[in-house]
Amino acid sequence: MNKKFTILFDLDGTLVDTAPDLMRAHNHVMKRFGYPTKSTEEIRNLVGQGAGAMLGRSIWGQAKKEFGKIEDEKIKKEMVTEFVDFYGKNIVNESKLIKGVKDFLVWAKKKEILMAVCTNKQEHLSIDLLKKIGIYDFFEYVAGHNTFDYCKPDPRHLTSVIEILDGDIKKSLMIGDSETDANAAKEAGIPIILLEDGYTEKNINEIYHNHLIKDFVGVKVYPSKIYLPKKNQLAWKIAEIASDKAKLSKDSIEMVINRIIDNASVAIASLNRKPVIASREMALKHPRN
Repeated sequence: MNKKFTILFDLDGTLVDTAPDLMRAHNHVMKRFGYPTKSTEEIRNLVGQGAGAMLGRSIWGQAKKEFGKIEDEKIKKEMVTEFVDFYGKNIVNESKLIKGVKDFLVWAKKKEILMAVCTNKQEHLSIDLLKKIGIYDFFEYVAGHNTFDYCKPDPRHLTSVIEILDGDIKKSLMIGDSETDANAAKEAGIPIILLEDGYTEKNINEIYHNHLIKDFVGVKVYPSKIYLPKKNQLAWKIAEIASDKAKLSKDSIEMVINRIIDNASVAIASLNRKPVIASREMALKHPRN
């Protein structure tokens, strides 16, 4: 029996833009305990610009640094408790789905792809957020920070969920927005799709990833030809090009031509014992019409 394809998602910054509500909770706690806060206007201006990267590298990053400076463990524990309590009561005031998420989840569900959430947010907060924002029912499992005795970047956070779903690690991938997600996926041996402008202080080129997306608009994942419509398969597109009556888009033509050129480059390199790059230049010189 063939096992189904599995997609694991991070939550904050991947499925949901939670920064405004997280920062509101952060400010509430910092103010109550007498520490500096960020103004609501600062947060609102950044959110209004849609600057996820600025949120990640400026406000959110600074918040973590400020919290990290607190050395009194008793006070820090009280602050965490206060944060969880306040955030839990105000979890979807301004949070919203990342663009295209709902459509992607609907598409994946129709394809019978297994989906689960692997987040470092506490499990009960994660489930509450997913329910209140309206996407909880798309997922077979939600694994939070406290679900297991380990969490990301420990790869077991991902592999354990795949095992629970009776999935296949070779038919799984992770979608996340930070080095925490990327490192967990890399160690687990599964591909990672990285969202731009994530909740991280690192630049994209500093984070391991197999694919990069801006959001979920138009995203489709085809793990194998089982899920790939015939009209999107290379052989079918070649057949279309060979047909006099075929209606072809520019993208379809370019995809086929580039694939043929790549194949020709390898063949030329083999025959002439030349590097593939040099051989590709030779293939490109061949007329396209």
